[in-house]
Amino acid sequence: MTTLFPATSPTAPLTRLSLLALAAALAGCGGGSDDPPPQDVALLAGDWQSQGCTVIGSRLSERSLLRLVRQDATLFTQSYGAVVYANGDCTGNGTVRLLPPETATPLVVRRTASTGSLAVFWAHWTQDSVDSTPYGRWALKGDFMCPAFYAVVLAIFPPPPPPPPHTSYDLEIATRQTDEMLQRRACYTRVPA
Repeated sequence: MTTLFPATSPTAPLTRLSLLALAAALAGCGGGSDDPPPQDVALLAGDWQSQGCTVIGSRLSERSLLRLVRQDATLFTQSYGAVVYANGDCTGNGTVRLLPPETATPLVVRRTASTGSLAVFWAHWTQDSVDSTPYGRWALKGDFMCPAFYAVVLAIFPPPPPPPPHTSYDLEIATRQTDEMLQRRACYTRVPA
């Protein structure tokens, strides 16, 4: 048997105390990481209409719609549709129209992050592996939800790979892109009840 701290060592009591202090410190932290707790997808749940208005005629206009339905803390489905207005400027009460339920996309959130004003969710198709690129990112800032769908953007405009240490989960990039989307009015607001 190997003795780690021989009784004759003058530093053995100090080393034992250091190890005990380290164990106590880790136990006080819960032994976990310093990452904030994950955000629940309940924050995303609901009907969200785009800020942009598509005018179809003097008596018809619409805004695109995303319906996010929470399944549990990390699972949700996303459905597409439109909020249709009986006028040419997307004002007043609209009628929600959704694509058929079988077109809903089941997604799983594998990472979240937050700042003082931003909550970010990165989600994958449920069948994707853990190390795959996320399907998209949903950022909540105030009354706005700003989605970015990587699969669509990458297929149309494949960007150069980001320089290290940036990844698709980079909070700094998500914050900057969310601010840019808000300036361009490219985000979504909740559909009034």
